Amino acid sequence: MSGISFARYVWQRGPAHQLNIDTWEFAFSPKDDTSEDGSPSLEATRQVRWHTVRDFPDMVQWECYLAGVGAPGQPVPGHPYVGTNSKGYRWTADVTWWMRTFIPADVLHQTARFAQLVFDGVDHDVWVWIDGQLVQDHHGMFGGPVVDCTEWLSNEPPPESHQGSHEVLLALNPVGSGQGKEIRPGTKGRLIKPETFCRWINNPDLMTAGIWQPVRLVQTGHHRLERPRVVTRLLDDGSALVEVEVEVLRASVQPDLNWVQRHGGIPPNWDNRFFEPQTPRLAEGIPDPAAPASHGPLNVFVTITGPAGEQVATVTTAVDPTPGRVWARVSLVIPEPELWWPNGMGPDGSNPALYTVSIDLEAIDHLEVRTGLRQIEWEQTSGPRTADHWFNWKLRVNGRSAAGPVRGMNWMPSDLLRQDRTRTRHFLTLMRDAGVQLVRVWGGGLLETEDFYDACDELGLLVWQDFPINTMYDCSGIPLDVWEQQVTWTAERLRNRASLAIWCGGNEFDPYAPENAAAIGILERTLHDLDGTRPFVRSCSDPGDVHPYLECDTTWYLPMYREAPALSEWGGHTLPTAASCAEILPKEERERPLTSLLSQEPDAFAHTHPVLRHHWSEFKPDRIPRMLGRARIYDDLSSPLTSFEQGIEANGLGAAELYQTVISDFSAGDTFCQLLMPWVYNRPWPSVGMQVVDHSGRPTLGYFAIRRAYCSDAIVLRPETEALAPGEPLRFSVGLAAQSTQRTLEVLVYNDRLREVERLRLDIAPGPKGFESVVTELPSGAADSAIIVATDVADPAVQHVRIIRVARTLADSAVLTEYRAKPRPTSHFMEGSLRRAIEDHCARVVWIAESDGVSEPLGRRVTLTCENTSDVPAVFVQIESRDSRWMVLPSDSGFWIPPHRKRTLKVHVRPTAEVSTIATDRPNPGAGPTAAITVSGWNA
Repeated sequence: MSGISFARYVWQRGPAHQLNIDTWEFAFSPKDDTSEDGSPSLEATRQVRWHTVRDFPDMVQWECYLAGVGAPGQPVPGHPYVGTNSKGYRWTADVTWWMRTFIPADVLHQTARFAQLVFDGVDHDVWVWIDGQLVQDHHGMFGGPVVDCTEWLSNEPPPESHQGSHEVLLALNPVGSGQGKEIRPGTKGRLIKPETFCRWINNPDLMTAGIWQPVRLVQTGHHRLERPRVVTRLLDDGSALVEVEVEVLRASVQPDLNWVQRHGGIPPNWDNRFFEPQTPRLAEGIPDPAAPASHGPLNVFVTITGPAGEQVATVTTAVDPTPGRVWARVSLVIPEPELWWPNGMGPDGSNPALYTVSIDLEAIDHLEVRTGLRQIEWEQTSGPRTADHWFNWKLRVNGRSAAGPVRGMNWMPSDLLRQDRTRTRHFLTLMRDAGVQLVRVWGGGLLETEDFYDACDELGLLVWQDFPINTMYDCSGIPLDVWEQQVTWTAERLRNRASLAIWCGGNEFDPYAPENAAAIGILERTLHDLDGTRPFVRSCSDPGDVHPYLECDTTWYLPMYREAPALSEWGGHTLPTAASCAEILPKEERERPLTSLLSQEPDAFAHTHPVLRHHWSEFKPDRIPRMLGRARIYDDLSSPLTSFEQGIEANGLGAAELYQTVISDFSAGDTFCQLLMPWVYNRPWPSVGMQVVDHSGRPTLGYFAIRRAYCSDAIVLRPETEALAPGEPLRFSVGLAAQSTQRTLEVLVYNDRLREVERLRLDIAPGPKGFESVVTELPSGAADSAIIVATDVADPAVQHVRIIRVARTLADSAVLTEYRAKPRPTSHFMEGSLRRAIEDHCARVVWIAESDGVSEPLGRRVTLTCENTSDVPAVFVQIESRDSRWMVLPSDSGFWIPPHRKRTLKVHVRPTAEVSTIATDRPNPGAGPTAAITVSGWNA
């Protein structure tokens, strides 16, 4: 019985060869109980109390919550995401955690010759005992350990004390804060673990530990298949070439990545002939003396089935297994392939087609690889190159170039304590529905799960995968052997994914610093050797892309970054939705306005909103003005009349305007930008910070703005400035995204009393040549704002709204000159509340909901028609549910309905508890869906 010192990825198998081990117990003991070799003392397990794991796999903090386990002598804390309960879990970092399971001997196959216990992810330092024998210690969160359990296949029975089962026991020590970089610049990183899981800014209390990915018992015969590699290319005649490579190994061979000497001696595994391994850098492993010296040729059968399950190609090849490890290679041609396309790029809205490559080693072993037939290329952009390190940012898929900038999004882990398939699919489906084509997995988060990649493959979402190096990281303390093992495991696990488009070293760190050279060198060479089909970007941002986090008039983004080839991070701060805040905050905090945020007293907000302050990421003096600046365009946050919910809404609207403005400005075809990736889609813990969908899975107003901006016919509104001096005319231009077709737009200009100032109907061609300039004289008076509402006449869902402030302080020519000369926040010129001015002018909205006839166990899909029957516009209309048990997911929210106009929307209603990790109140299935949908607006 032994652990594998350099664990390579073990491919997933079906039930004939793989048993998932998902029944576990957990316990804890003092961290100072250690053996002479430094490992946790096995004697400690004799005195611990074992608890049943209820939601495997996950982190120990989640299991403590489910089992009601607290620190010795302390009350059991509640849900770790609610209130300040997470503080009650800080003790979990100061003990050793134990996990155990018993695997019955009768699950072992009599015909098997090799058995491995595979841990797909353990956080982070782990020791493994099998039947009381310490067999391995392992470090690294993203693959391993792997334990050779072939001894179980002998006729020796398990220890009598285990009643016919083999005991698997793990000890885990939580690590991170103080050993990872934390947030102090210059601290050396020493872990292969994302900072998000190390008590970093997303949560100050939860130092994670646990078996967070599946555990598998894999049993194979005297030979086995491993680590298939599938590469697809499109040929000039329209057919697809599929190249398949797979390792054939003798049972006990465990290859590593060590250098193999190939000069001055007899070749390894020499058998009366010269043998030259096909891959020079890969060692052959250790021959199994118990295996037959020569088995004769083995047949490898490769079959490809199409999206409908039909067989489209098959081939057989023979390999000589004598050396212990060889590669079988075949090529297959599919004459009329269905191609895999990113979301919205295929012809006629094609779905991402997926094929299955089945590989059989006679009747001994069977693997399957799901992949897509696609060819991804990155071409040089037309803009100027301004640095030595540069990337080709223009995407081309299957011979078709993207019509405009690739529509991207930045992704954080969906949760800190458990990775749930339903929850992951929910977030990514919303992303697909918003028009996103590429998702960047950020370097402070995970090397993502199989469920994540399954969803991206199926939804047509390209993936940019960062490795877990984040923000000014110093890699000189990383154990390089652990780093190489984790990189190797990841490359072999993910390289066949249709969705995977780019590898990246990490986030906002210097990959060229001497202290990072070894780690980046290992990463780059390993990805090249084991994949080699995808580009490698060393850091984000680095090769031309930018992260512009500005608090200024948004009209400055376009002239400042017109020549940037990619905006790979940027965004606006916001709070979770009001419904999600109700899940984590006490009622008394939600009844207080957010006025103390503007206080000069440093502890004022912590006094009025201690729980919200606890959930606030990066609560820094310089971040608060950035967050509140755009919110103050919509409402007066200093007024006690502005409720907590209205403050949340103002923040959401401010972020929404920023997202839609920047995306539309850079999609019009008159910049060199080829990729837009707003920050950030989601949060791993319910917190205040940039977020498009909050932690509970509810879209914020920013989500709907991005959805409007990412539609193919998006409207572009470009005012010359966000703030006018009294008496200045309003000058703006109206256009369409470059990928649009000619459209007829209705453009309405209102003042903040909802008086119509101008109405235009414009026929607009797409792209930069189609812009129409408009000059509107604003009537004199007390109005503090002008509102531009542009709507597609044929499709009212295509809409863009801009708020322009008329600021009396800008009547001072010196102030006006300074404001126009350099980027400055528009919020400096806020005077009064836009909301207060508008909400007195009431509109009446009549709505009808009709079922779409889609059957779901609890949820419902409906078509909602909203009609404004009044003479004034309905302002910022939102579709919600006041029943917290239900999550309402409309196709749009936060929009305007002009007078006597209609909007038709699709609405998905589903139980909140299906998605939220906090909600526990599930509707009664027998009662059927009874959710109340609420339609409301500022004045409706």
